[in-house]
Amino acid sequence: MHILHSAKRRFVLLALFALSVFCHLSPVFAQSDWYYGKPIKKIVFEGLDNIKQSDLTGVTSNFIGEEFSDEVFSDLLNRIFALNYFDEVNPQAVGDASHSYVIIKLSVVEFPIVSKVRFVGNNKVRVSELKNSISSKEKDIYSEEKRLNDEKALLDLYIGKGFSEIKVTSTAEKKEKGFQITFRISEGQQTVVNSIQFSGNNVMSSRALKSKISLKEVGLITKGSYQESMVEQDKKAIVAYYMEKGYVDAQVLNVTTTPSFNEKKGRRELAIRFNIKEGSVYKFTGLKFVGNKVFSTEELNSLVTLKTGATYNETAFQESVLAVQTKYYENGYTSNQFAVDQKKDPEQHTVSYVMHIQENARSHVEEIIIKGNAKTKEEVIRREIPIESGDIFSYAKVNAAMRNLYNLQYFSHVSPQVNPGSENNLVDLVFTVEEQSTTSLDFGLTFSGVSDPDEFPVALFTKIQDRNLFGEGKSISAGLTLSTDQQ
Repeated sequence: MHILHSAKRRFVLLALFALSVFCHLSPVFAQSDWYYGKPIKKIVFEGLDNIKQSDLTGVTSNFIGEEFSDEVFSDLLNRIFALNYFDEVNPQAVGDASHSYVIIKLSVVEFPIVSKVRFVGNNKVRVSELKNSISSKEKDIYSEEKRLNDEKALLDLYIGKGFSEIKVTSTAEKKEKGFQITFRISEGQQTVVNSIQFSGNNVMSSRALKSKISLKEVGLITKGSYQESMVEQDKKAIVAYYMEKGYVDAQVLNVTTTPSFNEKKGRRELAIRFNIKEGSVYKFTGLKFVGNKVFSTEELNSLVTLKTGATYNETAFQESVLAVQTKYYENGYTSNQFAVDQKKDPEQHTVSYVMHIQENARSHVEEIIIKGNAKTKEEVIRREIPIESGDIFSYAKVNAAMRNLYNLQYFSHVSPQVNPGSENNLVDLVFTVEEQSTTSLDFGLTFSGVSDPDEFPVALFTKIQDRNLFGEGKSISAGLTLSTDQQ
């Protein structure tokens, strides 16, 4: 099977070569490159087996009526390739004797499908739960990348249930009707937490600390799953909780685990103890700014919600730092540098900070890039983005673009990303969209009272609507009502 990026190059080169050769060999295409500038009348596929023609209409319909050009043809192939349905695409150009239009005929070889998914060795987890956790589904296009990702998904599922010794391997066997995927699972022993204790916590109660960590004791409602990564995560959560209360020096000195084996339930159980050093409460004595010229110190101080003299709160302080950075970012200063130094007085139990700001010039938008739109035409998306190449970057306008695109109801997800441009103080805006169905079909029956007992008071209605016809952002709807009293 071909690697995707190399296959893509092969598709484009093969396509251009096929069109060129075809027009030279066929008597119909004696005139070289006759199809350039001709309207595309139809795009047809040959060799479809598991893929339906209707699955491709959403892509190909955008190109019907377009004049043939290298750019249009490359865009068509890229969008077909992005569907990840085909291993080979061999195009030909067909037209009438007068060359008034062009029909693009695509002979394709589909990627094989998944004919069956099997699990071997799963004794503690049901097959239905395993199937729900993987992306490889029967009748879907087979993907080796998906299969390998599914191995990790199964590992994560078992680890989340406390099977720290889990091992998963998989194979794909070519059958007559596609690939049969087999996942071989070695579950190992399950480990659960049966006890969580704390020592050194004189101020914070054990109950309060338990509520802040992800590890839970096994019980009627909680599974008590154990993962080593959760221990490190919970150490940070405990320290963060103390920092919110002003305990700047708080530490988790160590974590001890005492194992035992539950013969009745056939599992390993752990008693976990967090050993804590709390320290003293600190007061916040201010945040000083150095290097700020664009915004005054008074403006920046107004963004600091943690007041001087108050008990230190790490969350409130970090929110203030973020507010200052966002102030610059929202006004187009995306390349500024920030460094925060802590000054702590253990004797007075006070803590203050200095924020060093390196101000750079405002950033301008170099390019706006759209990704993920298989059906919706790019111009439909661009007209909803209130920022253009050359404009000063604006965080507010990026948010407005997201709001506008969601309001179209064409997309289930819109993700903006700001990437560095070709030079300093230039950025590229990348909007990645995930399209959703824009077609709806409603039908039903209505009943009404009638005076004639021989009449049946029923009417059948149906309505079809597409909010994004041919990807052009146009809406169309049609309805039909049939009634027994209509002649």
